[in-house]
Amino acid sequence: MSDKQNRENDVVNDEINLFDIFLVLWKKRGKIIVWSVIFAVIVLAVGCGLFLFQGKYIVAELEFSLNFTGLNKGQYPNGSRFSANDIISGTVLRKVYAENGLDKYYSDFSDFQSSLSIFKDDFRLVVLRSEYAGKLDEEKLTVEGRDKLESEYQRRKKEILADANYKLVLNSGSGNIKLPVVLINKILRNILEVWLDNAEKEKGINKYQISLVTENVISKEKLSSLDYIVGLDLLRETIKTVKGDINKVSDLPGAKVISINGENGKINLSSLKFRINFMQTYQLEPLSGAIRSFGVSKEGPLSKIYLQSKLYELERNRNAITAVKDMYSKTLQSYSIVSSSETNPSAKSTVSGNSPTVIPQFDGSFFDKLVGMAQQDANIKYRQELTDKEIASGLEYIKLEKEIEYYQSLFDAFKKFSSSSREISKKDYQIVLNSVKEQQALILNSLIKIIKDTETFYNKINEYSLNSQSEFYTVSSFTVNSLKSLSLKKIIIGMVVIWIFLEVLLLAVVLLGNKINENK
Repeated sequence: MSDKQNRENDVVNDEINLFDIFLVLWKKRGKIIVWSVIFAVIVLAVGCGLFLFQGKYIVAELEFSLNFTGLNKGQYPNGSRFSANDIISGTVLRKVYAENGLDKYYSDFSDFQSSLSIFKDDFRLVVLRSEYAGKLDEEKLTVEGRDKLESEYQRRKKEILADANYKLVLNSGSGNIKLPVVLINKILRNILEVWLDNAEKEKGINKYQISLVTENVISKEKLSSLDYIVGLDLLRETIKTVKGDINKVSDLPGAKVISINGENGKINLSSLKFRINFMQTYQLEPLSGAIRSFGVSKEGPLSKIYLQSKLYELERNRNAITAVKDMYSKTLQSYSIVSSSETNPSAKSTVSGNSPTVIPQFDGSFFDKLVGMAQQDANIKYRQELTDKEIASGLEYIKLEKEIEYYQSLFDAFKKFSSSSREISKKDYQIVLNSVKEQQALILNSLIKIIKDTETFYNKINEYSLNSQSEFYTVSSFTVNSLKSLSLKKIIIGMVVIWIFLEVLLLAVVLLGNKINENK
């Protein structure tokens, strides 16, 4: 027999077998229908029972925003490192677990800890990183272009972080944990309260850690050991430092309104600023004028070396800032030329007369213009940043020029005057010298008092703990959702799959039983 005939016989046999199977199932159709209905009822009952009596789990969300200074830098107000995970640290959660008696609801602390999570509710940061990562990978990107993109990225990132909210989420995870909604709300809020309390006590986040000079930086013995010209410079630099300290203290919350009692009367920010400015204008400047005009000096060789070193250092700084200023100026010029050629590839002359009214069409070219306008806006901002940097370097240059002029005048006075070349008598010189010593001592005493009062004022601000809870975080919403472990859709799909499986099993049992009967 050929292969073709064998294949034809196999097909016929298959058709006969399928027909026989159909006949068997048709004969047993009554039993099959009855059992199918029974299976359907059983599956439906189990499915309904599972849906109605299944355990529920709770998902609670407390949305809040953080408000404290330094957040964008990942820092607390005092400069120590901040992370959102600090809020749900083990120390914080253990205290919350104990204070709220949560051992009644959880088997152990680890179950409670694993049920909590915190995340920043802002997907825009991910999109921003992806957007600028692609731009920064471009091969043709110039140094100026990279600088521009990085500035844009930091600006947009700062804006996003300022608007971002946080979510503290509690997920019960199983139907065995029955937490009252009121208790859940209390737990989540208590976590924030305990976190802030611990951060204040352990990290001192409400104690602004700024560096202030102390009275030890200057003393009568130190001042008297120096030449009058060098001593004048020491007083000048110390006053400048103290003014900087007062400005740092003025940035602290409440510094502008607080007033305290000091040893010499009321101390507030305005009085500190007035006293230091008065000293600089009406005490230090006249002293400086007297020393330079009458050549009051001990004529020590170290004083000359000191002034020469100071002038040399200032000259180097001036040369460096000049180079930086020129670099920004050239960068701004070259960028302006390139930007102008890109935005105006073919400049057209203005046509006189009435211009026709332009009706915008919302097609591809219209949106291209919008993109171009956005790009032009970015270019303007970048040019503004370059201009600001150029101006800042120019101001620094002017400041250095004044410093050089000041020290040069001191150096010239030091060289000009000696005991043999002074144009005033010894008696008059002694009067000037005594006046300089008295003025120096007066400035020194007043300066030490200002340093002490500034430190006292700063310590009182920290003692008052002006950083209230509202200055660190603000709760915006609390939501609780009670969810079933299995949704209705999942249960229906499961019921259909199980019923089909039982039907296939039923048909197999019917056919197998018929086969056994035939063999008997």
